Amino acid sequence: MKVLFALSGSIAAFKACELISHWKKQGHDIQVIATKGALQFIGKATLEGLTGHEVLTDNFHDGHMMKHISLARWCDFFILCPASANTIARLAQGRSEDLLGSLYLALEKDRKFFLCPAMNSEMYSHPAVENNLQILQSRGAHILPTGQGLLACGEVGYGRLLEPLEIDSYIRRELERRTTHPKRVLITAGGTTEPIDGVRSITNTSSGKTALRIAEYLARYGHDVQFLKNVNVDDPKGQIQVSTFKTFDDLQSGLESALSQNHFDFVIHAAAVSDYSVKQVQTSNGDALSTQEKIPSGEALHVVLQPNPKLIDRIKFQSANKNVKLIGFKLTNTQDSTKQSAAVQRLLQQSGADWVVHNDLNQIGLKGAESHPFRLFNQSQQVLLAGSTKSELCEALFDLLEETFSSEASYDLMS
Repeated sequence: MKVLFALSGSIAAFKACELISHWKKQGHDIQVIATKGALQFIGKATLEGLTGHEVLTDNFHDGHMMKHISLARWCDFFILCPASANTIARLAQGRSEDLLGSLYLALEKDRKFFLCPAMNSEMYSHPAVENNLQILQSRGAHILPTGQGLLACGEVGYGRLLEPLEIDSYIRRELERRTTHPKRVLITAGGTTEPIDGVRSITNTSSGKTALRIAEYLARYGHDVQFLKNVNVDDPKGQIQVSTFKTFDDLQSGLESALSQNHFDFVIHAAAVSDYSVKQVQTSNGDALSTQEKIPSGEALHVVLQPNPKLIDRIKFQSANKNVKLIGFKLTNTQDSTKQSAAVQRLLQQSGADWVVHNDLNQIGLKGAESHPFRLFNQSQQVLLAGSTKSELCEALFDLLEETFSSEASYDLMS
């Protein structure tokens, strides 16, 4: 393959040399782009010796004025390894004062761009860095996770560049990943909002970002995805059919309509559904107030809540495809593993879900925006897989679809 390999300024640049050497031995043609900062850590002679090509750094290098166009079209994929916080910020801002920035902007949409962060833990978890990574990811970049361990600064934590063979394995999986069994998938996302009056409401903290990532990932690799989302959740990138909801009633009718009118093979129910809706608002004397307008403030009120039915319990019943596979999500807020397992068990038994993804609020986001510890349970309440990031969750669900439907296809052929 033809690889466009960019390095930015980081002590981890020596690992990039190992990866370049590994790929060169496999027969890949590699062109290195280096920032000025990268050359403070690794010399041109080393990189040219490894690749057999001149190292390019400048937009205005003699004889290479159009390199940002020709190389962007030449490569099979583009990798930035290591990616420093500064370079990540420049790419997120669309700045092109050097060859690396120009190449990123000129890269054609069908070329994959892989980014391998490397920095101190505090830098990696800083909101500015997290936001920049999210921007790049929303534009199609594949952000590799970081490792955990001893950092160059002497501290221990996340932010460590993955080992060369780990990067190689990740990229090979991504390049080869394409479903051989395209299926129709319905994904719900975000929280419901229950009105108290004309301006006030009860809601939850669900952003829908994880479900959004899952939808984009499955669609990118060949599945036909329909996305039923809260109105405040971002629209997904790619060829994805979108419908929206705001309240519990909206989601209930949207689900019923989608399930009855379409033949879904898989439903991923990740929406955070309100357990209660407002039945009545009363004064302290018990008098009912109109909820159509804004209720005057200044007096004590009683908000009477009524339980909502569990939508996940009705998904298989409402589905036009009676063999639909269902994944539920269970969020807990306890560090007691016994209580966590009991909550998962109840959901599996009551809903008839085939699998449940469990998260706990005490762990989500502790190590950056990508941090999303999860466990995937089957109907026997066994943990099939545990992971720590949103990327790993997307991969796990993709693999689950592949394994489920490929095994069914094999059975059909043999029967």
